[in-house]
Amino acid sequence: MKFAIKKRRVLGLWILLVVFLIGCGNNLNSSPTATVAPLQSVENDFVKQGGDYLMQNDFDRAIAAYNQALNADPQSILAYYGRGQAYAAKNDYERAAADFSSVLALDPTFTPAYLARASVYASLGKNEMALNDYNHVIETQPENLIAILGRALVYDALQEYELSIADYDYSIKLAPGNASIFYNRAGVYLKMGKIDQAIADYTETIRLQPNSALPYYYRGRAYLQNKDDNSALADFSKAIEIEPRFAEAYQGRALINFSRQKYDESLEDLNRAIELAPQNPISYFYRGSIFASKNENQAAIEDFSRYILLSPQDSQAYFNRGVIYDRLGQFERSIQDYSQALSLSPNSPAVFNNRGNAYFQLGEVEKALADFSAALEIDPRYVLAYINRGRSYGALKQYELSDADFAKALELEPENFNIYYTRGLVKYESGQLEAALADFGESIRLRPDVALPFLARGLTYIRLEKYDLALQDLTQAIELDATLGQAYYYRGLVYGLKDQRQEAIADLQTSLTLPLDPALREQAEQMLVQLGAQE
Repeated sequence: MKFAIKKRRVLGLWILLVVFLIGCGNNLNSSPTATVAPLQSVENDFVKQGGDYLMQNDFDRAIAAYNQALNADPQSILAYYGRGQAYAAKNDYERAAADFSSVLALDPTFTPAYLARASVYASLGKNEMALNDYNHVIETQPENLIAILGRALVYDALQEYELSIADYDYSIKLAPGNASIFYNRAGVYLKMGKIDQAIADYTETIRLQPNSALPYYYRGRAYLQNKDDNSALADFSKAIEIEPRFAEAYQGRALINFSRQKYDESLEDLNRAIELAPQNPISYFYRGSIFASKNENQAAIEDFSRYILLSPQDSQAYFNRGVIYDRLGQFERSIQDYSQALSLSPNSPAVFNNRGNAYFQLGEVEKALADFSAALEIDPRYVLAYINRGRSYGALKQYELSDADFAKALELEPENFNIYYTRGLVKYESGQLEAALADFGESIRLRPDVALPFLARGLTYIRLEKYDLALQDLTQAIELDATLGQAYYYRGLVYGLKDQRQEAIADLQTSLTLPLDPALREQAEQMLVQLGAQE
């Protein structure tokens, strides 16, 4: 949006120059080789006609009029210049550059043609050629504001930010009340990471031009980078107040509300942004993230899929959709998404880790090991990959390698409860129940607010036939997470073993209303039949 605004502003200045030069008629200062004085009346009529069409944004008719002017006088500077402006307005930059070059061949002193050609060179990405034209003007007219501002834009494109800032600084001395100079300089400061200077420039832009939405929006983004969410929120809201159809401002406000877990407000803004700009992909990405946070998984998948259609080269979207597929147990699909993400960003340890986990869930442990190892090659301090590889080695009964990975993980993060919890699972599965109890206990000490270690220790107590201790842990797991169907199932089992029939029936029935492994679901139904609770 900012780039388009700058192009429109400069083009408008050049169109005014065209009109001024047309009005000058025979007073145009040209070189001796430019046969433009006196103008033929027919040529002059067509040039004036072309200028009128330019002002009406009727560029095709303008070009036709200038063509007729050139037929009347093939050396008409104004006709070449006006036609070049029309071509530039149609984004036909090559033809525009050719016309401006024709002007300069006829009159090498015609400054507006240097400025116009520099602009189209910049639009073509020919920044060095643009720089040459701007420098030529500045050498002869050191206070030419259009040339200095144009050169600042080119330096910006070349990432010569200090030189760009220097040009903006000088421009401000020449035109201290020009809001657009402060606005553009702020954009360069942002790229340099000088956030406070950018905010100051956007603030000055707002002082000079208080009814423009753009400086509020970009200042809001700068405040976000400074982690000043309150100021950012106020600026995005002000931008929306000024321009109610400003889709990006709705996105910015939605992002802040999302970070504050105000999902409904965030969704309202994103829905509005999508209504205003349905082809803007980032709104779908943000909305998909909100749906994922609300566990509205299918809606999240749909939005990430829409985003991928619009931005198919963004690996993060495939990763996010893969996470949702994991959540739904659709591991084949998640593997496809993780693989696509890796084809786009092959050095992401998180993607290798997640794909490895999906392979593990499918029982393809060797592939899982390969992915966890790949993640660790990229990032040797990636604790989660050590945890998962340790678990995989345990599944293959390679316990020494498993222990080594868990030890490395603890060396890196000794207070990570998940390391103890996962190592406890490996010990449990290998029959090392006392070691498992110790690890689950340490996990609980570190994070007494997490349900799964209580569930795991409860299962361990069941295997050790310590039913009262098992009941305590399973009850605690349920208190922490009442959606754990497995905890209800096993507590029902323990109640059954203790001949507490009604309690057993209640827990087993509850387990059937919650997510539960199919094998456990079948066993729960059989136990209820045995307890006489159902046929």
